[in-house]
Amino acid sequence: MLNNIEKQELKKIDCPICKSKNITEIYSEFPGYIEGTSYNIFSCNQCNIQFISKESTNKTIYNIIYSQKNAPGYDRYYRYAQTIKDQKNPLLFLANEEPSYYSIDHIFSSKKTKQKILEIGCGYGYLTYALNKIGHNAIGIDISNEAIQYAKSNFGDNYYLTSYDDFKTNENFDFIIATEFIEHIVNPIEFIHICIRLLNKKGKIILTTPNKDYLPKKTVWFTEQPPVHTIWFTKNSIKFMADSSNLNCHFVDFSKYNSMKENKLITYFSSLSRRKNIPDPIISKEGNNIYKKKTTKDFIVKKYIKKLLLFAPARFFMNILYNFINSEYYILGAILEKK
Repeated sequence: MLNNIEKQELKKIDCPICKSKNITEIYSEFPGYIEGTSYNIFSCNQCNIQFISKESTNKTIYNIIYSQKNAPGYDRYYRYAQTIKDQKNPLLFLANEEPSYYSIDHIFSSKKTKQKILEIGCGYGYLTYALNKIGHNAIGIDISNEAIQYAKSNFGDNYYLTSYDDFKTNENFDFIIATEFIEHIVNPIEFIHICIRLLNKKGKIILTTPNKDYLPKKTVWFTEQPPVHTIWFTKNSIKFMADSSNLNCHFVDFSKYNSMKENKLITYFSSLSRRKNIPDPIISKEGNNIYKKKTTKDFIVKKYIKKLLLFAPARFFMNILYNFINSEYYILGAILEKK
């Protein structure tokens, strides 16, 4: 139970998306990404998102993450950056690796005319590179000096060290891409408005973000630990941002997404079984990786079971079965278009 002071403090908090005051604190002192930190998790009873308070965020964490090539959850990005130049079709390669890039490949692989693209939160720069490789004109921005230096060294001068709200340009863009980005910021509405000012007429914003609708409503913060992620979005919250910003909105259909790396049904049941687990910190106070992968004696058995479940016939059948069980996917892909 909240005491009177805590109740008064809660009244000062509003939803970062729909601005509702109908807010509930659903978890106190949830373990943070960095050892020794914790965060209160709030839920909006109107648009059903979960979020941490604005005062809890810390941008410097990204320099810590990108200074380590093995940071859990981010090590795969470094792997993509290292291998992307070896791919005949780099965008298709990324789409097969994970669903966030399926949204991008779905749109740009069929575009015959050159599109002017801004990628916000470009990280190591491999997606911007992949888009340029298939004939588009793309630039990338990020707040991590480590990531931008890597991108420039490996992929050229199409990268800029800046935050989206400090980005200065006289250009306008046909598309703004933000894959797995919007969940990292504290003011998504402001972000959308800045994007609108940077778009050409009929320009589009492509967003991907973890989908809270994927799991049961009472699941608490099954996404990257705070303050790396600050908001866990729902479709309603994305629709609200679009409507309040005078944008058309439609969502990417992931029912047709069939990656060789994933069995959707197994991923879903695995998520259900882990959704009540409270995670341990990932990074120590000194900035070192302290994440420990869980190991089991039957690792070899599980390895071969995994291969069997990813075998094409089993994977396709179970993916079809999953689509009957759950209409949502763990990633939201949204396309917001100027009216």
